[in-house]
Amino acid sequence: MSREEHTPPPEPMNTDALISRSWNSTPIARRTTDGYVNATAMCKANGKQWSKYRESDRCQTYLDALAETSGIRMFGLIESRQGQGGGTWVHPQVAVNLPRWISAPFAVWMDGWFLESVQQGAAATVQVPAPAIDPQQTLSLIERSYNLLERLRVVDERDRIQFGDMVRNVAARGAGGLLLPASADLEELSITDAWLEVTGQRLPKAKGQSIGKLLAAMFRQEFQQEPPTRLQYVDGAPRQVKSSRRSWLIEALKSIRAQLEGS
Repeated sequence: MSREEHTPPPEPMNTDALISRSWNSTPIARRTTDGYVNATAMCKANGKQWSKYRESDRCQTYLDALAETSGIRMFGLIESRQGQGGGTWVHPQVAVNLPRWISAPFAVWMDGWFLESVQQGAAATVQVPAPAIDPQQTLSLIERSYNLLERLRVVDERDRIQFGDMVRNVAARGAGGLLLPASADLEELSITDAWLEVTGQRLPKAKGQSIGKLLAAMFRQEFQQEPPTRLQYVDGAPRQVKSSRRSWLIEALKSIRAQLEGS
């Protein structure tokens, strides 16, 4: 006696919501909405009959256990549809069990397909950017730092130029980039700006070049490409400087800060 369950009337299929891979030149479709796989195509690609698997004790035992643990009724685990995009469609976990009945090589291939989807889903996880420091707070910090250095009588002409650059760059970003070209991304920082955020101090002139080289090497090693650049005021004039994502640059400087300050 066949164990093929009674199925509800066919419903329209959204063929645009399918992804497909081929095994033995036979396309096997999977629905992106719920992960259900065309079991008819899986069997056809291997010269097998779906009915043989469905009538096996292996299949019934697995379906009973899956229905109990998932809370999905039996007819919801296996769907039979007619017309275009029709055939027998099975729950993703049934689509993992079926290949093990078919053959080991096919099971390995199907496992790879499912694992690839899981990895792509993990890579697509939304990353929440770190909150940016308010431009007004940054300007206030620059002003306090400059006033302190003035009182200590250690400000020279070079310092005045650097502080002027800081103020121009912070003001430009605070104005939504209106004072600089559109390439001045609010989510990017130059090394000078990042150092100011991390330490609350201006970047020491003696260490600027070595810090830049170290960070550039870290960026190349991690991303296999050159660090991006953007337009920024340097020595009172706009220039192209290396610039990286705020979150990455801040964390990189934090991780090597002790080493840099001890060098």
